[in-house]
Amino acid sequence: MLVLLTAMELRHLRYFCVPEQLHFTKAAVLLNVAQPALSHQIKQLEDELGTQLVERTNRRVRLTTAGEVFLARATRILEQLDQATRETARVGQGDAGSLVVGAVPILPANEAVVDTDHPRPWPRSDTAATPGSSDQRLVYFHAPGPSG
Repeated sequence: MLVLLTAMELRHLRYFCVPEQLHFTKAAVLLNVAQPALSHQIKQLEDELGTQLVERTNRRVRLTTAGEVFLARATRILEQLDQATRETARVGQGDAGSLVVGAVPILPANEAVVDTDHPRPWPRSDTAATPGSSDQRLVYFHAPGPSG
């Protein structure tokens, strides 16, 4: 079942995932926001999720069991978003992917040679030669997908 959470924003996740989130004043300083604003954002997140993520007392703040689960998942989401952003930027700059060359099988397949001595047109690209017929002489650039 797909449930869309329309009010949740990335900043809610970022604010919640700050290592000092159990000390709102320190977390607010790191995030460059006022402490009441940070507390309000965490409360909005709890309201959106319909559960308490942190237990607040006069002396301390601690994660609830639900908060521990959400912290682990939200951290993973932010890491994946960061990785997707970096990979997309590299591909957009022509700095990642793979170059595949289809070649006419003149040599036996186990003797095919890929020149790795010269600089690659895309520094972080993979290079491979694949056997093909005379009507399959093509070169293409493949940007990595979600699975790499």
